[in-house]
Amino acid sequence: MPAATPVAPRRPPENPALVPSDSAPLRISPWQRLAQTPLLNRCGPYAALLLFALALLWPLCLGRSLYWGDIMLYFDVMLRYAQERLRQGQLPLWNPYVLCGQPYIGNPQSSVFYPTTLALPFLPVWLYLSLNSLLHLFLCGAFAYLFLRRWTTRPLSALAGAFVYMGSACLLGRLQFPPMLQTAPYFPLVLMLIDACMDAPGPVPALKLAAAVGLTLLAGHPQMAYLIFLCSALYGLARLWATSRQAKRRRGGEAVSVRSAWRCLLAAGALGLLSASAQLLPALQLLRESPREEMTAFQANRFVLEPAQLLTLIAPRFFGHPASGDYWGGGNAWEPALFVGWLPLLLIGYAAWRCRREGRVRFWGAVAVLSLWLALGVNGGLYWLAFWLVPGVSKFHDPARFLFITTLAFAMLTAVGTEALRIRHWQTGLPFVLGLIVPLWWYGQDWNPTVPPDQMAIRPARARQLRAETGSGTSEAGRLYHPFYDLYSRRYISDGYRDYGPYDPRAVTAMFNTLMLNLNMRLGLEAAFGYEPVAVAAPVQVEGLTRQALKRGEPNLPTLFRLLNVRTLLLPVGVRLTDTRLQQVGAPMDGLQLWRNQDRPPRAWLVRRVRHIEGAMRISAALTASDFSPGELAILSGASDANAAMPQGRRGYPFWLDSTWPTEASETPPAAPVTLTEWRPEAVTMRADCGPSPAFLVYSGAAYPGWKASVDGASTRLFRANGALMGVAVPPGKHRVRLTYMPEVFRVGVYLSLLACGALAAGVGVAVSSQAKRRRNG
Repeated sequence: MPAATPVAPRRPPENPALVPSDSAPLRISPWQRLAQTPLLNRCGPYAALLLFALALLWPLCLGRSLYWGDIMLYFDVMLRYAQERLRQGQLPLWNPYVLCGQPYIGNPQSSVFYPTTLALPFLPVWLYLSLNSLLHLFLCGAFAYLFLRRWTTRPLSALAGAFVYMGSACLLGRLQFPPMLQTAPYFPLVLMLIDACMDAPGPVPALKLAAAVGLTLLAGHPQMAYLIFLCSALYGLARLWATSRQAKRRRGGEAVSVRSAWRCLLAAGALGLLSASAQLLPALQLLRESPREEMTAFQANRFVLEPAQLLTLIAPRFFGHPASGDYWGGGNAWEPALFVGWLPLLLIGYAAWRCRREGRVRFWGAVAVLSLWLALGVNGGLYWLAFWLVPGVSKFHDPARFLFITTLAFAMLTAVGTEALRIRHWQTGLPFVLGLIVPLWWYGQDWNPTVPPDQMAIRPARARQLRAETGSGTSEAGRLYHPFYDLYSRRYISDGYRDYGPYDPRAVTAMFNTLMLNLNMRLGLEAAFGYEPVAVAAPVQVEGLTRQALKRGEPNLPTLFRLLNVRTLLLPVGVRLTDTRLQQVGAPMDGLQLWRNQDRPPRAWLVRRVRHIEGAMRISAALTASDFSPGELAILSGASDANAAMPQGRRGYPFWLDSTWPTEASETPPAAPVTLTEWRPEAVTMRADCGPSPAFLVYSGAAYPGWKASVDGASTRLFRANGALMGVAVPPGKHRVRLTYMPEVFRVGVYLSLLACGALAAGVGVAVSSQAKRRRNG
């Protein structure tokens, strides 16, 4: 509809009908006189936004550390690992500590190439997270102010909307997800730069928009970036359509500017995508290897906004709050959080009533309604249609995150309502600002509990014992397995939020002692379990088989433990295992008992027999078969052309991937153990003695595109063995086998990113020189 599209931002002369009559002169307060000074008019709004950010996160200003939820269990440990690698002058390409190894570059929440990561090697992780949170919360307000300033005539109107955006529960409730907060500031910035490209198409606005698109992608949260680009695309199309309609009423030359705007926007988007290729291409490859592609609408419908939770717009603590431990609403507390204050709700209603004929109000009103509707999830109906019809929606779960778009729409309507109210009725000032920010501060200041920084450095009491049992730090290290970590996750994270706050050092220590999720990384312990937002499907499948075998007491449990190289288990006290090869070690602690696997499975081994099987179901059946012995047989998959690829005759040795290999153990001598001579996250070197016959080496590490194998320095084919592991064919005799991880897709992404960044730098240089030349000639 024409009336639902935003018109071009402008600052026209004020409508006399909207300005108070001269017969009733307005009184100007001292506060307003101070606000009219040039310096304060330019810098005052940003100073106010900075002070508001500091007030919202005041515990961080006192030297305390964020800790609760995903900060402690995921992002802190991941950043510690990246910090360690960066201090060594290496990029963290591979993470060996979770699920038998997972890619780090390509992990959609790693943000290795985001600019603030440059500070990570020089700061403690807790301080890095604190400063990063303060910076990006301020940027949320600053960029929202710049965007809203283009659509309003007075600074205070834009400032009101910026306060709503940066202080909303939607943002503050997600501080435990740093990539979300890193991505949030670029929503209003991208919209503002789209306006700039529409108003004056040219290379400079296009370069700025390309940089903003690249930073949005590098910030490390694909779902937030997707929501930003989805809404920005609708916004850009609406602006182009409105501009083209205006062009038809004028001279034909106006159509040229519309085409120029199209080209400007498309070029900026393409260049921005290209600049983030180093992160984007590995992430797309990981998505192909992940089970996330196969989500159904009901699987994606995890956290939603229930209709009753709209009451929190007026009564934000109607369903309780994590800080008081009485939350009883649906899902978790932060996903449906939407409180923006009471005064903004009045301003939004006033804007919808008084300015309902304005394109900006109709457009953002429609955006607010549609995003709220989508946040209801499958039960609302619209999300179900979007899941199947809108490209990209099916790749993400948690429909409640559409409230992120709703929040910016509320900010825009608040700014419009503030301007309309001020023009028509009364002059606003400090009381008005306090009416905006005090409720937001009241509700937002206890969203994110903190601890003293030294609490983030504690080590579990059983750390030394765990390292000794797993052999951590040695060439024969095994893995830790914690199959019931989800029970402890529910206990500490979502079971009534009893440990949310206030700060209790005993609760923090107990949480560290559980080693749930990825806390094993703090101790340098490799694990066969863990959490990744987009995990490689194959090791997750084998770990799932192992968990089910453990719960059911199946006899093939030692076989699966060997595949995952499990040497130590953490099980809840009271769990009893019938397998005599699993022995309790030490006394229980914090409800957990340590168990030792007496088999002490090796990290790599040689087999004489192989079998080629394809298909996830058939591979699972073969791995759980009673006659499967991983020390004698390797199941290969993903290599349908392997027979043609293997060397034969004088070029090598006979090797087939079928039953023509020896089937009797007596026909070939047993292979000697494999010795690991070097172990690094992206490189493993082994010595293998096959004897007089060829053998197949199986390494208990997640098979993933980008790993390469060599035997005695000569490149050879790498196979997927036993569903999820890596395997290499080795000729007779003694050999040096090396596995290295350097994905080609990452190389290509780095080259493309460097090319795009070079184009951006060149464009900026040309623009600066042109501007300087115009000034000299001016």
